[in-house]
Amino acid sequence: MINYKNNRTLISIIIPVYNASQDLPRCIESVLSQDFDLFELILINDGSGDNSLEICNRYSQQDDRIKVINKNNEGVSTARNNGLKISKGDFVCFIDADDWVDNNYLSSLRNNIIKYEADLVISNVKRHYPNRIVKNQAFQNLLLESKSFSPDDFFINNDFVLGNHIFGKLFKKTIIEQNKIGFDRNLKNGEDLIFGLEYGLDCKKIIFTNDYTYNYNQQSDSSVTQKYFKDYYHHLKNTKDAYFKIVEKYTPVSEEEKLYQYFRVAAKAIFEEGKISADRPFKNRYHSIKSILEKSEIQNFTKHYKLPKENDSKFFLFIRKLAFRNQSLLLTSFLTLYFKLNSSKS
Repeated sequence: MINYKNNRTLISIIIPVYNASQDLPRCIESVLSQDFDLFELILINDGSGDNSLEICNRYSQQDDRIKVINKNNEGVSTARNNGLKISKGDFVCFIDADDWVDNNYLSSLRNNIIKYEADLVISNVKRHYPNRIVKNQAFQNLLLESKSFSPDDFFINNDFVLGNHIFGKLFKKTIIEQNKIGFDRNLKNGEDLIFGLEYGLDCKKIIFTNDYTYNYNQQSDSSVTQKYFKDYYHHLKNTKDAYFKIVEKYTPVSEEEKLYQYFRVAAKAIFEEGKISADRPFKNRYHSIKSILEKSEIQNFTKHYKLPKENDSKFFLFIRKLAFRNQSLLLTSFLTLYFKLNSSKS
């Protein structure tokens, strides 16, 4: 049990590193500039092909609070799990190598977890786009408390309050260890969400702060220019299945709800498949979209259920309507026009 009044509580900071040489120094410097200095910084070089390892080693030689793990590339989940295994802190937080934190990041998280004797502290995030900074609309000054949380407790106005990212949070190491919580290496998308949900369900008290002390590096101002994600539907569905597996320990999930959620992520994947690139001509994108709509679970939903009313942008509502009507060719044509128009603006 943690003595909250003990000023010597240690925080472990875990940063997976993969080809991050351009932004890594800024990230490390922001940690070393903290006004709370009782921390260990664990850098896991995940098989980088650039000089990221050299940067990690250079900083570790300058500060004995820094530990470096060098390993073959196995993905961010394995890297974080390796960091957790060697961490010695009472608390744990995760930072992405291309992001950075304000100098009161650790003290803010620590002060709140001590003040409220909480199991999890969640701070706000500043998203840095090329030409603007956006502060996320989080649940400020929110306190969740329960002897036993269920997944439904983490939804407010249909928003998942724990968020789908791992940064901007302070975790208790004892909860992670006692409940054997880790990152699922089989998930390529949504591993943060699943980790956060599993952890949250083992908490008694969760606090959301007003502080904007984490800086997220949003490299692109538009989803149009972001890199194409291959097999996106497959990865999104895997995350949904992992989510359902957790939820069904607490409450049944109907077949209709599962199929509807698969359909929603299918529409999201169709948007991804519609992205234009030199190696993905119209024909390839059309067949990719068509193959998603032909999935048995998508066919099952569109044939046996109605598309419910949804509160979303007109754009994505239109995408879902076309998908529900199995309009592969029209979807591909519409998305081609959309991406061409938006790329000409950027």
